[in-house]
Amino acid sequence: LATRGSAAGSLKNSPGEVVGHLKGLVDNYVAKYEEEETSFAESDEAMAKVVNASADDEAKVRAVDERHKQQTEHEERLSDIAGFIRTLDAAVQSMFTSEENWKDEFPELKESIDRINQKSPALIAQATNVTKSSADPSEPSAVAAAAAAA
Repeated sequence: LATRGSAAGSLKNSPGEVVGHLKGLVDNYVAKYEEEETSFAESDEAMAKVVNASADDEAKVRAVDERHKQQTEHEERLSDIAGFIRTLDAAVQSMFTSEENWKDEFPELKESIDRINQKSPALIAQATNVTKSSADPSEPSAVAAAAAAA
């Protein structure tokens, strides 16, 4: 137990070590994102050849459908990885003052993260109010009432 306590104390006193570990995770996910891009580019090129080499219309349609499916899966994987990179980025940034940006010390990584964020912008959910409207057609709906009020 004494060893555990001293190890915990040393981690508590070294935020640079924590930042280093988190930066390592960010590096790994940036590499994973780039590998996904490269892998998909090769796969998509191969599927384009299959589409072009298809003899009949039915085979071509199946190949185009498969290519579209792969594109959709690729975009979802990139979005998931980019979301995790954003989460890690925010976690590391929370350990710095608002004036500092932790990525300034790592210009290549900053460039990669900025590129990923531009390609995969974060989705921002908007709050909406939902009201129950009457099913009676003789009563005005909430939407119609709101439109009339505007």
